[in-house]
Amino acid sequence: MPEQNDQPAPPLRTWRPMALWTAALVLLALLFALFQSLLRPYLEVREALVLGYNDLAVTQLGGPASAARKLAFYARLPESWAPHQSAIAWMAPHCGAEAVPVFIGLLQTGRAHARRIAAEALENMEVPVPIEPLIVALRDQDGEVRWHAITMLRRIKDARVVEPLIAALHDERNAIRVCAVSALAEYRDPRAVEPLIGASRDQDSGVRYGAVQALVLMNDPRTVEPLIAAMGDEDDRVRLTAAEALQNSKGAQARGLLIAALSAKNANLRATATWVQCEIKDPRAVAPLIAALADPEGKVRAYAAMALSCIEDRRAVEPLIAALKDSDAEVRFQAVQALGWLKDAQVGEPLLNALRDSNADVRWAAARALGRAGELRAVAPLTAALRDEDERMRSCAAEALKLLKGLSDAKAPPAQEPPK
Repeated sequence: MPEQNDQPAPPLRTWRPMALWTAALVLLALLFALFQSLLRPYLEVREALVLGYNDLAVTQLGGPASAARKLAFYARLPESWAPHQSAIAWMAPHCGAEAVPVFIGLLQTGRAHARRIAAEALENMEVPVPIEPLIVALRDQDGEVRWHAITMLRRIKDARVVEPLIAALHDERNAIRVCAVSALAEYRDPRAVEPLIGASRDQDSGVRYGAVQALVLMNDPRTVEPLIAAMGDEDDRVRLTAAEALQNSKGAQARGLLIAALSAKNANLRATATWVQCEIKDPRAVAPLIAALADPEGKVRAYAAMALSCIEDRRAVEPLIAALKDSDAEVRFQAVQALGWLKDAQVGEPLLNALRDSNADVRWAAARALGRAGELRAVAPLTAALRDEDERMRSCAAEALKLLKGLSDAKAPPAQEPPK
């Protein structure tokens, strides 16, 4: 038989599992308490955001300083965890000045959506925001952050802002470049002239328009040639803004360049330069305007006729009579108008012929022009025109006949009294 072991069995150590369970429960309790402490501000902010973006919600979050910290915490959470996160930007201003440093700190976080919230919150603030963090934010990788930063910098009147705004003229976002040119227009700093001249050639028409507006406000001699070039822009707003600025210019340089632009290669530039002469009325432009009556572009020819009528130079009579045979009805219309104002002895027959033009606008313009020119031979055809189908023709014919009747009465010899 095998020998039996007389040694007693070791005692059961039942206390070890119990201790482990106890430790585990304590750890779980601590983790739960920690989770609750972390969850509490999350839930508080969610509840406050439901209440609305007002002082009551800020009070519920423990006052301005506490509310700002809790809002910043909520903004740092992943977007999927935190509904209504964007509403933080609208509640933050109710936290006052105490929220500014908190959201400036949030502006430097790694999460792009949190930086967007911080930038928008700072933009909505009604208290001063330091310039330096905004200048840094203007170089942020996120376009929305840059947009809010430049919007804030635009409101700050500080010379330190000019250089960052100039740098923003090269931003990839059109909206940011537009905001930059608008802000620089308000500063009117000489350092911005050359960069704005570059922006006047931007690929985006909104940027070019803003840059031209800014250049007009600069009132700098360097802006004249770029404004002349802008008159050839494909965007109507850009052309008209540049033209209106130049037509009010009294400088000899601008006047000379405007005349030179009448023969530019760019059709838009020629047309705008021609239109500007209607306001400037520079006698030196008569010869180039007469030449412009033969321009390949119809709008240039029409503006040339209009400008010649404004200048009222007799040298334009024969070229304008020739323009009555133009294939473009608008050119014929403007030529008729011009001849009526010039009131030369040669215009009667051509204007009578224009009463039979194929275009209704040319016909009624001819009727009005005959009245202004005092052409008494027009009485019969104008009387016939009172029965025309076109209401404008009937109205202009009646107006012209009234003028001619007054002229006829003035020329009639005084009635002699019968001898007594």
